[in-house]
Amino acid sequence: MNGRKIITWLLAGLAGLILLACLGAAGLFAAGEFLVHADSLERAGAVVLLSGGGKERMDEAARLMGERYAELLLLTETGNQMDGGMPESQYMRLEAIQKGVSPAQIQFTEPSVQSTRDEAIKVRAYMQLHQISDCIVVTDPYHTRRTRLIFQDSMRGTEIKVRVIPSTGHWYHAASWFLSLRGWQTTASEYIKLAYYLGTRGVTQ
Repeated sequence: MNGRKIITWLLAGLAGLILLACLGAAGLFAAGEFLVHADSLERAGAVVLLSGGGKERMDEAARLMGERYAELLLLTETGNQMDGGMPESQYMRLEAIQKGVSPAQIQFTEPSVQSTRDEAIKVRAYMQLHQISDCIVVTDPYHTRRTRLIFQDSMRGTEIKVRVIPSTGHWYHAASWFLSLRGWQTTASEYIKLAYYLGTRGVTQ
């Protein structure tokens, strides 16, 4: 085999490796992108802030309240306590007030919730009791797809409309989650939870 043929084969092999890398990157991007869902924003009866997550959720909820997308901030009550003994919900309330939300605008669901499905059920009960017809649910980007599915299932049989949006400024992005161990752990965990929910969907409703 002469030098020209060797160079040709090397270039072909390199092109193949680049193609495989691109396909792999595209697949990883698609895996992350599928988990992240964002509905269009419209004014609603309440902004619902799901428990857990980092400050990005609170920042997003406070931003929506500040931009008057709703007059009510609904926090889900877990019954959990912080290290100093303060209920987590009260800590979240103080955080919201510090970010400009009026204390009169903050309400809580009935205690206590331990899962996204629990939160959806309690939110539905609150909204029906107070005759609220629509809400904006704020959660972490990777959690939005499953959250939307769970809330849609939980609101079935009502006229309540739910929009789900991801918190901005969050570390999770479809284009870069696979560059960190945290991203791999989070994405794998979320797909497992999504598969479990889909597998038990008919049983849990």
